[in-house]
Amino acid sequence: MSTDEDPLAARFEALRERLLGTAWFVVGNRDDAREAVQEAFLRCWKARDPSRAVRDLDAWIFSVLLNVARDTRRRRAVRRSASLPTEDEMRPEVSHEPSRRAEAREDLTRVRAAIRELPDEQREVFLLRQNGDLPYERIASMLGIPENTAKTRMRRALLRLRAAIDPSAPTTGAAGA
Repeated sequence: MSTDEDPLAARFEALRERLLGTAWFVVGNRDDAREAVQEAFLRCWKARDPSRAVRDLDAWIFSVLLNVARDTRRRRAVRRSASLPTEDEMRPEVSHEPSRRAEAREDLTRVRAAIRELPDEQREVFLLRQNGDLPYERIASMLGIPENTAKTRMRRALLRLRAAIDPSAPTTGAAGA
């Protein structure tokens, strides 16, 4: 079906860039964001019901996308270890080319260095959230700070890490410490 014939497909196409941007912020990388958008479209397509009109098509599409993106992020988190791997644990697969192994080592080194360079307050929240998988409410209680402060520290940590790891990454909102 072409987008001219189906309102869902047409609306999805019109929102594509905004959906990609939203997914990127949830999952953290372009490839996973693209996959999340595709999966969201498939879920919307399968769930559409011509006999039932959706009140706000945009809200419904974004809601489905957020659920898919969160699932994608969770699956990715499960795939990696509970904490950052040590150099010994980061053994490249035999099938990888030497250049890919070198890239993986460089990426790991860059991530570790960026985490070490975070201000203490941001690093604590980041590690409790990422490695401890703790909710913000619990982190705030542990650190004796308001929950919104924990969220702000996490956001700032992520912005700093993105900037350190990928200088072309968006840094909007990267205010000081």
